[in-house]
Amino acid sequence: MQILISFFKKTIKPINIPTKYLKIFRYLKGYVEVFIKSEEPERFFNICSAKKIETWNVLVEDKYYRFNIFVDDFYKIKEIAKKTKTKVRIRKKKGYPFFVYKNR
Repeated sequence: MQILISFFKKTIKPINIPTKYLKIFRYLKGYVEVFIKSEEPERFFNICSAKKIETWNVLVEDKYYRFNIFVDDFYKIKEIAKKTKTKVRIRKKKGYPFFVYKNR
C-alpha cells in the first residue's frame, strides 16, 4: 500500500517532442493563423491558457496580435472573444484538412 501511494504522488515530467514531429502533428490536425484586436489581450490569452487552448507563434503587430491555433480550439475562442470584447479574424488556414477540402 505504501509503494502505491508514493508512486501516485510522483509528478509526471513533460515529454520533449522533436520539432519536426510537432510540425507534422499540427499539419495533420489542421490549424489557423488568427489576428485579434483587443483592449485586454492579456486577459484573452490568460483565459485561453486556463481552458487549455494551445497557441503558438504569438507576434505583436501594432495593435494586433497574430498567433496560430488548432481548428478545434478556434470554435472555443468565440466565447472568450465575447467575454473580453475581442475581434477575431482568420488570416490563413493551414494543414491537411484544408488541403483535402480544397482538392476534393
